Amino acid sequence: MNKYLVVTVSILVFIVLVLGVMALFLNFGYSTIVHDSACSPPCWHRIVPGRTSTWQAQQILEEMNVSMTPWSDYGEDGTLSWFFRYPIHDAAGFAYSQGGVVQAISIQTRRSLTLEDAFDRIGEPAFYWTAKTQVEGDPWLEIYFVNDERGFVVKASQPRQAGTEPIEITANTLVDRVIYFQPGMFDRIFDADILEGMNKDSALSDLQPWDGYGAIFY
Repeated sequence: MNKYLVVTVSILVFIVLVLGVMALFLNFGYSTIVHDSACSPPCWHRIVPGRTSTWQAQQILEEMNVSMTPWSDYGEDGTLSWFFRYPIHDAAGFAYSQGGVVQAISIQTRRSLTLEDAFDRIGEPAFYWTAKTQVEGDPWLEIYFVNDERGFVVKASQPRQAGTEPIEITANTLVDRVIYFQPGMFDRIFDADILEGMNKDSALSDLQPWDGYGAIFY
């Protein structure tokens, strides 16, 4: 009986340890938005929108050991994309260049940080706008937080009701994407289609002052 009990307890302890290790592995990682001591936003890991050349950006990304698209297919104008490797928890990144200079950087965060994490790192937004969308047939709301003077856009998304019920935004709301651009050049992220089809006039007319966390109406 005692032997049976010992075996049972040992199996249970083993299962708990395995589950604990799996949970740690799945949650271990970091966002390049938060863990970037190389420079201050809108600079991202020594890539500065409006200053860093496409070739300098290439060298920096190669040093980061990301999975990058072939540079020969990229050139000095256009979009360079890459995937992050473990232990970085972000999914992918994009550098948008014109005239041989990086104009903006977009990081798909895979919800690896919260709004509080992002704002603590890059500053508070000045304005926000919203856009309705569908995710697998369900209604969602995209919220874009912007600060033109500091050169960033932070995107979050939340499920919404079919009507116009307000969405509650908290410090723990997860971030989908962070875009860095040259301060004062907010319009250019629309001109370069960095927001993938977002209507510029609609977004600019919908800008609302950011007063802090709470209910967002749309």
